[in-house]
Amino acid sequence: KRIAPTKPVRYHVNSHHHGDHAAGLRAFVAEGATIVTHEMNRRFYEQVVLKAPRTLAPDALARNPRPATFMWVSDKQVITDGERTLEIYHVPNGHAANLLMSYLPKEKLLIITDIFNDFGEPRPNDPPPGIVSPYYAALGDRIRQLKLDIERIAPSHGKGVVPAAVLTKL
Repeated sequence: KRIAPTKPVRYHVNSHHHGDHAAGLRAFVAEGATIVTHEMNRRFYEQVVLKAPRTLAPDALARNPRPATFMWVSDKQVITDGERTLEIYHVPNGHAANLLMSYLPKEKLLIITDIFNDFGEPRPNDPPPGIVSPYYAALGDRIRQLKLDIERIAPSHGKGVVPAAVLTKL
């Protein structure tokens, strides 16, 4: 809303159910956005996230109740306005069974959460040099399987967009 205050948010791509990636889900529903998420989330989102009352501290959805609109993804979903295309893919991995990544083919940009992070420095849970993280391996396998032409990766955690070579050189 700060970047384009007159443009409505029509979709929210929810990468997976973890709190740091699903915490704003109810606000997007209150705005009328379609929630794009993996079909594994259906029961949890419909029966818990959206039905749990918010009486002590009412959120946007509690103040403006409305039915949720979902686009359930199994393996692949494409959203386009005729000029630009967003491809959304399921990524089998050990972090979250319902993880989705997004790809903008025209921009050659991959948007990924949690299984690829670039902080620019080693972290305590990183594998030792020369050992590839199983998450990075799963992501690389999926990219090769889909034959995606990626130049840049936008991780949800880290310092910012990085060249795809950061993943491929591992």
